[in-house]
Amino acid sequence: MSTHEEAYLFALRMANQAREIALGHYGTEGATEVKADRSLVTAADRAIEEMVRNECRAKGYGIRGEEFGDENAGAEYLVIIDPIDGTNHFVTRDGNFFTLIGIHHKKEGFVVGICDQPTVTDGFWTGVKGFGAARHKKTEKGEYNLLRMLSGSRCTFVSDAILTSYNPHSLTGPEKFFYEDVANAAKASVSGGDAGNYARMAEGRVHIVLETVGGIYDLAALIPMLSETGAVVKRLTPDGKAFDLSPDDEGRMTILAAATPELMQNLLDMRSRNFSLYKHYDQKMQEIRNSGT
Repeated sequence: MSTHEEAYLFALRMANQAREIALGHYGTEGATEVKADRSLVTAADRAIEEMVRNECRAKGYGIRGEEFGDENAGAEYLVIIDPIDGTNHFVTRDGNFFTLIGIHHKKEGFVVGICDQPTVTDGFWTGVKGFGAARHKKTEKGEYNLLRMLSGSRCTFVSDAILTSYNPHSLTGPEKFFYEDVANAAKASVSGGDAGNYARMAEGRVHIVLETVGGIYDLAALIPMLSETGAVVKRLTPDGKAFDLSPDDEGRMTILAAATPELMQNLLDMRSRNFSLYKHYDQKMQEIRNSGT
């Protein structure tokens, strides 16, 4: 497979256990709490992360978890876990939630990613550095049958692209005006989707994701899959710059993903050309809000 086969198989084993835990809690009246950032956390979140933490201890891997923080973070392999991505959907029982398991190698970056939608048998996406990205179907025996390898899209122009965002209204400052420009220029725009947006990008069905996320936990599992299909992911900063993601990126941040490097460059050029104008618009909007008119 690749030099990271052992890490991939380890992630698969954890994903199997996480799926059983998630489905065991799904549809029950388990405890749900509201965190300081107003996001939800459930008993399933904590149970999955505790399982992954125990597995990592036994394996000698580090872990960075959304609920319980870091442990052995200097290890060669660091597992980054979002136990339930889309907790609102988990709580409301509409099925559109995911478990995200990413593995970062100390020297090679993000090397393994698993995105699992437990409520559907064919909602299992993987990415392994040097091996490719794929979608699988889980059998009743707990095995994974390859449905297809994923090759993304060759879309290079914004006018040909489909834009997605989990919640465009979460974008603030100049980025909300950047989103409006991209939406106006794109072929179509769609909201909602959580991690599924990035899976659909790997499948070639959407081409741009522009949204706010809660931290690297939301993305570590998706970067290997996207990278293997030729897609690019950047973190946008309030000063108009864009950076590659690192395992240390925590807290709310604006993410731009594009199906190809050429499309990403076109988007960044659009943002750079108009960023001073976006800042001007944002300043004027703040002045209007502060004046109460």
